[in-house]
Amino acid sequence: MKTSICLLILFLSAFVAGCSKSSINTTAESTALLQTDVRFSKASVEKGAAEAFYEFMDDSSVSLSPNSDPLTGKNNIHERMMRGGNDYTLSWTPKKADVARSGDFGYTWGTYELSFKAEDGTPQTRHGKYLNVWRKQNDGLWKLLVDIGNQSTVEKQ
Repeated sequence: MKTSICLLILFLSAFVAGCSKSSINTTAESTALLQTDVRFSKASVEKGAAEAFYEFMDDSSVSLSPNSDPLTGKNNIHERMMRGGNDYTLSWTPKKADVARSGDFGYTWGTYELSFKAEDGTPQTRHGKYLNVWRKQNDGLWKLLVDIGNQSTVEKQ
């Protein structure tokens, strides 16, 4: 009888272990997501913001930019960014990333800097904060789902 109970416990333990999802190392995933956001910012400086966003966005992305209506869809967001021209530099510094226990959703936040020339040609710089929501794709890459930003009233964070 004791042998049967021990075997049953062993079987149930193995069954439960087999049914549970594999353990996700959220610390490692958070680090990977933070590095993705760093690469995203670097691409924005090197290729221009519109091209970087197009490269890093999920097809169903949403942009929640200040002073404009929400815009959905990677192509629509890219089109709007291209209409604004590319005579500016947008860079940001990711401060933190966190990933859900499931390992497939996460967010990053940080500060950004937007540099451009005013109509009279004088250089201008604006600073702000952002929050990005990401989804991990089947191929293991993180893609941007939601981009939210707002300008700061202080000169620099």
